Amino acid sequence: MIKISKLADYAIHIVHALMSETTCASAAKIAKKTLIPEPTVSKILKKLAESDLLVSSQGPKGGYQLAKNAEKISLAELITAIDGKPAMTECCKTAYDCARDAICGQQSNWQKINKKILAVLEAMPVSEMKNKPSL
Repeated sequence: MIKISKLADYAIHIVHALMSETTCASAAKIAKKTLIPEPTVSKILKKLAESDLLVSSQGPKGGYQLAKNAEKISLAELITAIDGKPAMTECCKTAYDCARDAICGQQSNWQKINKKILAVLEAMPVSEMKNKPSL
């Protein structure tokens, strides 16, 4: 099964919560808004700030805000900030050296599939995850 981590899923909710904020929001405020435990929110906020997706500021009115418009943050960026670059299999990871490479032949096929999935994630802004898709 292909799935993103719970932390990456929570990161989407956190970005959605920050979309409606006009000023910095504290981890406590975001935790209350998203119903995600505050220590988990803090961990995710730190990773998103380290990846330059959020701006953090200190002080009594400090907190976090989006570094850019949510329409310009792709799901791929968000997932990469939390989990690292998405890879379908171990052999899709950069510089993966497989002992079975000479007899397997799957690596290039998995890499093609991974590239297509990555393209979809890169094309999808995190802001669209809030909308219900039309069928």
